[in-house]
Amino acid sequence: MKAETELLGFPVSGHPLDSFPHVDWDSYVQIGDLARYGEKRLKIAGLIIESRMHRQTDGRPMKFISLCDYSGVVECELFADVYQRFGTATVRFPVVEVIGKVQPFKNGNGHTLQVLYVGEARNC
Repeated sequence: MKAETELLGFPVSGHPLDSFPHVDWDSYVQIGDLARYGEKRLKIAGLIIESRMHRQTDGRPMKFISLCDYSGVVECELFADVYQRFGTATVRFPVVEVIGKVQPFKNGNGHTLQVLYVGEARNC
């Protein structure tokens, strides 16, 4: 899978998370289950598959990251204060632990995660 990722940019013979068997995936809420938690605070882990910088209305930098686990994908918002404290973890670790608050969309068709903490994912 490593050679596939180097050649193609992604693995084809397995799930990208198979490259991280040391992560204790079972100790986290699965991304696919986030909708069941309303506006609760919880802890997830995921592989960062996308990230983009943005500026808040006050001009301070913030970041959006998309995380995946074996159950799904979620977009996470790191507002300026959180990004300033924990933003380096989003480039230092490919798989991160995130504590955040589930934010359902007003139309009921999905949700995002407002991040309060980002760090290295827990090992087994």
